[in-house]
Amino acid sequence: HAGTPSKWKAAPFLSDTIAHIFANDRPDLLCILGDRFELMSACLVATIYQIPIAHVSGGDITEGAIDDCIRHAISKMSSLHFPGIRASAEVLVQMGENPQNIHVVGELGIESFINSPVHTREVLSIDLNLNPLKKWCILTFHPETKNPIEKDINNLSNVLEFLKSIKDIEVLMTYPNGDLGHSQIVNLLQKTQASSPDKFKLVKNLGSIRFAAFLKECHLMIGNSSSAFFEAPSAKLPCINIGSRQKGRVCPDNVITATGQLESIQNAYSSILSQNFQRKLQALINPYGDGQTSSHIVEILKKTDLNSIKIKKFHRLT
Repeated sequence: HAGTPSKWKAAPFLSDTIAHIFANDRPDLLCILGDRFELMSACLVATIYQIPIAHVSGGDITEGAIDDCIRHAISKMSSLHFPGIRASAEVLVQMGENPQNIHVVGELGIESFINSPVHTREVLSIDLNLNPLKKWCILTFHPETKNPIEKDINNLSNVLEFLKSIKDIEVLMTYPNGDLGHSQIVNLLQKTQASSPDKFKLVKNLGSIRFAAFLKECHLMIGNSSSAFFEAPSAKLPCINIGSRQKGRVCPDNVITATGQLESIQNAYSSILSQNFQRKLQALINPYGDGQTSSHIVEILKKTDLNSIKIKKFHRLT
């Protein structure tokens, strides 16, 4: 917001601040990306002020996380939809959204990934204290949010035990998101790094530029991040997806899903090393977009009469 924050810095709730902005600025459109719970406040205020909402990346299904219901709730408050893939568009139609207001544009994260500046392996090795002569693995593990945290910790412990058994790799671990269970996961990652500092490195956040560069130099991604499905296919990076957090997403050929059991993780890694998997990997085209998402969205917005989408009607399937 370009105004002076001092006017509303004492607002006790996020929704109060957003309401102040919307009441004074009256934006023509609110554009929302994804499924984070904090977005709900902005969407609720926009709905009350009759400001149309455009939702990017709606219609996805992730059965293993509470993000699923939050994402669908945001979609139901939205009048214009920019899903990443056709399967997600079909979900939105099933939810009663008008097909004329649903436009498949790909995932925004892929565009940032493809266009990100390139860091060399040597620069990354110095910056992240990694051995450039070893294979690199990235581990990102978020709470599943629909399971007891004890199950998440057990699954993550098995992942770490598996990684310890592979002698020729170094592992870069990143912090989980802020979902319930965050602190327990961080605690385990910190203990692992402290006990094996030569093999395990821990960073809070790589940032978009280093993240993109690191994936392009990586041997393996493991955990339960959506990046395995979105960005990693563009790098032709093999990924082991753990558990059910991403269950329901269209799975590209670079991803093999394992349970949190050690044997399942080991079997997934063996499959990744197979010649058949490597052939599929080299032929892979990212199903989540071509890296032109923002351009597609801008062109559609230019042609859209925002007044015509303010009043939503439920689209019935015949």
